[in-house]
Amino acid sequence: MANFRMLVLLIFALFSAKALSDTTAPSLLELEEGAQGHILMKWKVSLKNVSVLKLAPRVSNDCKQILKDEQEIEKILHTSWEITCSENTVVGKTVSMHGLDASGASVLLKVQLRDGQFYQRILTAENNSYPVPEEQNSLEVFTDYVTMGIKHLLIGLDHILFVICLVLLVPVRRKLIWVVTMFTVGHSITLSLSTLGLVTVSATLAEVFIAFSVLYAASELLDKNENSLLKKFPAIMAATFGLLHGLGFASVLSDVGVPQLHLGLSLFSFNLGIEIGQLIVISILLGGAFLVRRFIGEVKVTLPIYAVGCLSAFWFWERILG
Repeated sequence: MANFRMLVLLIFALFSAKALSDTTAPSLLELEEGAQGHILMKWKVSLKNVSVLKLAPRVSNDCKQILKDEQEIEKILHTSWEITCSENTVVGKTVSMHGLDASGASVLLKVQLRDGQFYQRILTAENNSYPVPEEQNSLEVFTDYVTMGIKHLLIGLDHILFVICLVLLVPVRRKLIWVVTMFTVGHSITLSLSTLGLVTVSATLAEVFIAFSVLYAASELLDKNENSLLKKFPAIMAATFGLLHGLGFASVLSDVGVPQLHLGLSLFSFNLGIEIGQLIVISILLGGAFLVRRFIGEVKVTLPIYAVGCLSAFWFWERILG
């Protein structure tokens, strides 16, 4: 287990900086087609993220864009426009975000057609426009949601720290594979049930549960008692905590939205993306452990674990107190 000690500290520092940055989460642009040709475009962006405040959403030149409302709510700027297009639809029109090249930011685009079809796309500097199709193909859905799952895992510091704790708690590789698999099964179950509307838990409560899981795992690492639940039954406990983390993953899908015509595919793809992100974290840990063992030797891990425990305790009380 000592092979991971230096690496844990480095990973902790790396992802702490990224997770605490206001620029990691994409801003949101929504287009909604209503009845009688009514089209509404809504733009939501954090006022803390200066780089994206200069962005300007646009629809094709043959569409008129009339400012309807603009207001600030809890440091979030909400702007809406009335859109008038030929044939009263955005199908065949191009939605673009001017200024992405200079900002380096990303924007989450959601398009809701009046016939119930739903499209989702992440606009970036490399791909800052989206021609709205009559029907989104399966490959686009698969690619988008896999990418989203990977990004969510890699910027989710609480999820990463829990995975790191699991790796530290289970030094035997074969046993680790089984434990990580059970964690995957756990969060896949609640992710699916919540997305399908069969289980409903508030996002705030889910975040409290996740913070508690990290705090519990960190305390187990510091406890020398080998008969504790997590050390004695790591697979069962990993599956249990996986159920809690799945609720957090589901809240992300709830915010982004899921195309009803591709519900199963988007759910599978997002979950696959999470697993890929999880494997990336574990691969970095194992590869780093090899380098530490080869060139540095044994390094104490107590201080980084205390840091994880303190951070997760802060999250827990912050989230429970609102």
